[in-house]
Amino acid sequence: MNCLICDSAKLSNVGAVETSKHFDVVQCKECRFVFTLPRPSQEELIAHYGADYFTNSSKEAGYNDYYTIGEMNMRAMWPSFKEYMGRVYQNEQTILDVGCASGAFLLEAKKDGWVTKGIELSDDAVLRATSEYNLDVKQGDIFCNELKLSSFNVITMWHVLEHTLQPIDVLQRAYALLTPGGVVFIELPNWNSLGRILKGTRWKQLVPPAHLNFFIRQSMRKALERVGFEVIRCSTHNVAGIDKLRARSAKVVIPMIDGVAAAVGYMGCGGYLRALARKPERSRAGMFEEPHLVS
Repeated sequence: MNCLICDSAKLSNVGAVETSKHFDVVQCKECRFVFTLPRPSQEELIAHYGADYFTNSSKEAGYNDYYTIGEMNMRAMWPSFKEYMGRVYQNEQTILDVGCASGAFLLEAKKDGWVTKGIELSDDAVLRATSEYNLDVKQGDIFCNELKLSSFNVITMWHVLEHTLQPIDVLQRAYALLTPGGVVFIELPNWNSLGRILKGTRWKQLVPPAHLNFFIRQSMRKALERVGFEVIRCSTHNVAGIDKLRARSAKVVIPMIDGVAAAVGYMGCGGYLRALARKPERSRAGMFEEPHLVS
């Protein structure tokens, strides 16, 4: 099997992990993308995200009670998202949240005047989003036929791309769904995180078949640019344990702790990787640029 991002045949085995079964962990020597083998089927993935994935989950990478803590965290992500966007689309726009769970992030966007739409695999989470929060959320994935091409100014993927079978196909579909000049925002676990470097295969994010793909800044840029996006920002943040350390430290020490966290993020070793990329308004020839892949 070749690399799912750059199609290189130069892969190396960097470990193995036992969850529901044995998985090998391989890394591309060219773009540094990491993924697990064997790949599950689409049917296995859908079955994995049943009702218990979000409540009292016994599955890898599930949630004990997403509908309280998880929703609270996602609501708090709205101002963080707008800050990361900077001057890109600060005003009300049309947004699609892929893998939106019960829609807590979209609820904040809607309150802020944005036109919102969500797509989510879990029918239990979709029911909560529609019945509890009256959101426009459909059951399915980004390839759902109800999503119209060139119809969204912004597409967000909060911890979604690591779950997908073919991340390039997902990015290509996002490209097609965006309006010319539209942007995609992505957050997911960072393979080069300090936590993963210290813990190796005991890293809590390494839980196939839930998490199948792992990026660093280099491979994320490669994936986005391969599809045709222009990368605006690509950075890492959220150093593991830093919040607890700040809470237990004297005020005089906190600036030093924050400085260390900033340095770790700058070096690309933050816990999470974020990317913001734009779909060009026109190609070099002056025509609208359709999504494409490099052979």
